[in-house]
Amino acid sequence: AAEPAPRVKALAAAWEGNTANEKAVFEMWWIAFSEALGVPGPATPPTGDDRFELSIPTIERDGRESTNYIDYWKAGHAAVEAKASEPGRSNEQLLIKAFGQVRNYAAYIGAQPPYLIVVDVPKTLIVWDRWSGNFGGFAAGKRVALATLHEPPPDSDPQADRRGTLLPCCR
Repeated sequence: AAEPAPRVKALAAAWEGNTANEKAVFEMWWIAFSEALGVPGPATPPTGDDRFELSIPTIERDGRESTNYIDYWKAGHAAVEAKASEPGRSNEQLLIKAFGQVRNYAAYIGAQPPYLIVVDVPKTLIVWDRWSGNFGGFAAGKRVALATLHEPPPDSDPQADRRGTLLPCCR
């Protein structure tokens, strides 16, 4: 099998310029992304611990009960919220909103994951970790342009196995 970096680069090239909405592409893209990283993809069939569209019963500010959904959930690993920004528009507010959503939804789960991820399919990946005790605010996220995810950091060993550094939450 090819190393992750060339697979991730090929994935970025294949999805470059995609303008389909999040609902149409996220699940297909996440499976391809997992394969490119060389990590297990979502469970087949889905389980409560590893699935797309995990339902989260919530209570709104006015006391109403409602159901929201985490776009992808892998217990003990990550909660992912996906968005797909419109071409030519700033996506910052969209990503801030997505972070607020996934952080709030994860709070309703008994055991919070170590990572929260927001994906602007297929442009940007932002990862928050809670190793310091909490996820911090939006600015605490580590942002990576998906088109350059395959590139090693300037001070890294080019021969190193980068599966864990490309996306540590999905190992």
